[in-house]
Amino acid sequence: MEIYLTESIIRGGMAMNSVPTLNREDVPPALWQLIPLAEVWGIGDDRDRDRKVQLAEDSALEALVAFLDCDDLMANLNEWLAGEESYAEPMSEAYAAFTSLIMAAEFAQSRLANRR
Repeated sequence: MEIYLTESIIRGGMAMNSVPTLNREDVPPALWQLIPLAEVWGIGDDRDRDRKVQLAEDSALEALVAFLDCDDLMANLNEWLAGEESYAEPMSEAYAAFTSLIMAAEFAQSRLANRR
């Protein structure tokens, strides 16, 4: 399943606290379509990431959580995050951003459920 996102949905109407541009070579090809989300939502600081989720519009949060329901994407993501690279020190910027992306998406799921 491929996820199509517009720039405004990806950013949630905000440009705050995004991570630097990620190097595609550091991300498995099966996950490249998630790089734009990881660059915006993969914020390492818990407080900043949670604040961004709290301030985001529902449409941005819905776009953020959409990948959680994509079995193939999640299988590839979990395989990468639980694989060999999980032992790398220091962790790559891409690995850290994707780890934070999952945390942001899970918190966004909770926020959406509470808003309804």
